[in-house]
Amino acid sequence: MSKILFVEDDLLFRESTVELLELEGFKVREAASYEEAIEVGFGELFDLYLLDINLGQKSGIELLKELRAFGDNRPVIMLTSHKSPEVAVECFEGGSDDFIRKPCAPEELIARIKSKLRDSFGQKSKTIPLRNNLSFDLDKKKLLGAEGEIDLSQKELELLTLFVKYKNSTVTLETIERELWPASKEPSYGSIRVYVNSLKKILGAESIVNIKGIGYRLED
Repeated sequence: MSKILFVEDDLLFRESTVELLELEGFKVREAASYEEAIEVGFGELFDLYLLDINLGQKSGIELLKELRAFGDNRPVIMLTSHKSPEVAVECFEGGSDDFIRKPCAPEELIARIKSKLRDSFGQKSKTIPLRNNLSFDLDKKKLLGAEGEIDLSQKELELLTLFVKYKNSTVTLETIERELWPASKEPSYGSIRVYVNSLKKILGAESIVNIKGIGYRLED
């Protein structure tokens, strides 16, 4: 199930759109402002962002630029009632993957979202290429080398799966904790470093970048 962050300050439009997306099988988190989106987005990973441009004091374009500056390369679709072509240009120059003018037919919105998700990594092919002639099969959860499958511990496999799913995007320490450990257990950052360092020995030290104090990013 793909997870979407939908940022929109118009309550009625937000509620109707969330209902539409959920009926299509998407998991949706809502935010009504730039500040709320930053708070929600920092602690979670999303497969796609749907951002309104007019969000009050700070715009959706500023949020878009913040996501890209943070290293988040997930698909972004911008929504706006603006008619000016300059606004669309600014969105694309800021890193947007698509641009939709409101009002938009529900069928078109869903089609565009599904298209961008297909274009995103892991949608066309479930075998993701990695550095040093390695690849990862997302369906079978297997790391593959020239001579076949490479054995990993359970936690190494879970962590690599998370990194591959969000390849080229920063995965925060908080996300790693939430995804890899049950709420009843308290992992230490030291234990996370142990598993990351173990993966670096297998994938190559340059493959996983440490974003100091924030998390890690698996890079092409």
